[in-house]
Amino acid sequence: MHRVLPFRATLTLLLSAGLLAPAPASAQSLQTGESKHYTVHTNLSSREVKPLVQHMDAVYASYLRLFKNFRSQTGAREPLYLVRNQNDYMSFLASQGINAAGSGGMFYVYGGANNSGLITWVDDKPLSFTLETLQHEGFHQFAWDRLGPTLPLWANEGLAEYFGYARMDKRGKLVTGLTPGSAVRPIKQAVEQGQAMPIRELVYITSQQWGANLRSGDPIGHIQYAQSWAMVHFLLNADRQKHRKPFFKYLELISKRSDPTRAWNESFGPDVIDALEARWRTYVLEELEVDPHSTAVERLQLVGSWMNRRRLADQPIPETLDDMRKAMLADGVDRALAQIQGHGNRQRADPDDDPLSYLDPQGQRQPFVLLRKPGPEGLPELAAEAFRPKPTLKWLRRGDKLDPLVVDR
Repeated sequence: MHRVLPFRATLTLLLSAGLLAPAPASAQSLQTGESKHYTVHTNLSSREVKPLVQHMDAVYASYLRLFKNFRSQTGAREPLYLVRNQNDYMSFLASQGINAAGSGGMFYVYGGANNSGLITWVDDKPLSFTLETLQHEGFHQFAWDRLGPTLPLWANEGLAEYFGYARMDKRGKLVTGLTPGSAVRPIKQAVEQGQAMPIRELVYITSQQWGANLRSGDPIGHIQYAQSWAMVHFLLNADRQKHRKPFFKYLELISKRSDPTRAWNESFGPDVIDALEARWRTYVLEELEVDPHSTAVERLQLVGSWMNRRRLADQPIPETLDDMRKAMLADGVDRALAQIQGHGNRQRADPDDDPLSYLDPQGQRQPFVLLRKPGPEGLPELAAEAFRPKPTLKWLRRGDKLDPLVVDR
């Protein structure tokens, strides 16, 4: 599915034998090589690591397309750590002085800008979650270098979510600006119920307040991610992109270490924030529509994760849609219908009743089609036939493992 980008000979040579670290990962136990945009540190085999790095090189190219006028502060490749399992991940970060409990991947800076990196592990979690995590956290890394370390949280997290929701097309280009149901529904509900933060509070929120909101258990802790994403989506796409120019001016001033209040006032004007909020709320409630293609992808990802859990637990996977539906109901999938894990510990839930159906471009409910030719080891594969290209649940072999992955066919 992905465009193959040139992989440096150094990495190919270092990984050609297939590397397995018997002990928890440390900086000394990882092999190192270079891709187009990254210095890669890994204990994965070359077969496992190459698709991930090729994916991230294409993601980085997407960051560059949007922020082509923002220059790197270092001019160096970004450090990317891809380790085998959670124990490797926790051990490596502990060696850097970081407690990574509760995280699924991160961009870290510890003890100075020279000790930083983008890191995640690959075993025991869906590949789709790994890719989304890398896209989201990878933007934080990119922003630190190109937009500066003082980028306000709402813009940093909103843009990271914007890239996290993106998907690679058949040509290997990242498609951004998508609006899956898991992104749109929470912010619409928050605005309708009066739970959204006033924009003047959002754009000046501190890291201390952001963290306190997350720890409080109050819904605002998770809404602030959705609201930041919706604000970025609005500024980049609404009203024929009229807000895009002041938004980039704001980011440019921030990158030059301008005070956030001054940067906002010089970019958008000191007296427009209330009018901008009113327009944003209208955009969310009336114009921000769920993208049925992205929502079908999310649903197929849920089905693939459910199948994989049963496969790894040596439970049978039903061969017909009716039997699958019964098994999913018995497994409790309907009660959290598609608890699809997102960034951090957030859970995205899709309220539709049937996990084996989707809404077509006309808004009509359609069942997924079970493909006649099964995947590796006879595993079922499904497709959303109403779309072109059509989202298809396939099984990808990575080394000696199989992963469910939704691709466009």
